Amino acid sequence: MNSRIISPDNDFSAKAPFSIQEGRCREALARFFLSLPPAGQQSDVQRAAYRAALRLLYRLEIRSVLQNAALPRPLLIGDLYGMLRELLTACRRLLDGAGIRLALHMPEVLPPVAAGIEPRITAMAAVALLRCAVQTGAAHASLTATPEQVMLAVSAARAWEQPEVNALAREAARLHRGVFTHSGNITALSFHAAALHTGRWYIPPTADVLLRDPLSPVHIGLCDGELAQDEV
Repeated sequence: MNSRIISPDNDFSAKAPFSIQEGRCREALARFFLSLPPAGQQSDVQRAAYRAALRLLYRLEIRSVLQNAALPRPLLIGDLYGMLRELLTACRRLLDGAGIRLALHMPEVLPPVAAGIEPRITAMAAVALLRCAVQTGAAHASLTATPEQVMLAVSAARAWEQPEVNALAREAARLHRGVFTHSGNITALSFHAAALHTGRWYIPPTADVLLRDPLSPVHIGLCDGELAQDEV
């Protein structure tokens, strides 16, 4: 695989339009991921290349969303709280296994919150906020829900600033008629249950499914080798 394509320094700044660069990168990444042996059989070199590819894919996914920010997107209908609960559970389990501290508070059982969902952007935004928080040290996330909205709040050990992540979270909030706020080390992202949807049902993956999928949003956002926590 072309090492320049999977370089973490690739900033998509070439003369070709982003849509063309994106297509080329995705094709190259697909070939690369398909060529890898199972995780347990990878060499150190292959694991390093895998992490580099995940770093590129993480940035590519965010840039792709932001290139089309403010455009309408179809929303599916499903249990928004259940989706985020499984996603956060998978994130905590993965981070625990890497020795990274994430305290998670959410009710064990709540009635389903049927709402419009853009699954990809919702998951990307939630994982990106967790990523930024745990990079500062021990982090805490809470998930709450009412019949009207679902709220994700994340507190970091100290203030952080990632313009593209903030823009991604704002786009997720816009699509779901919610609100995103970021002040210092605290972020909050809400999703309104009344967001218009297509009527097509979405069944979110469980935490186990997310952890088994090496290209799930959880792995793309948290497994690129750049999450060593600072001492606090």
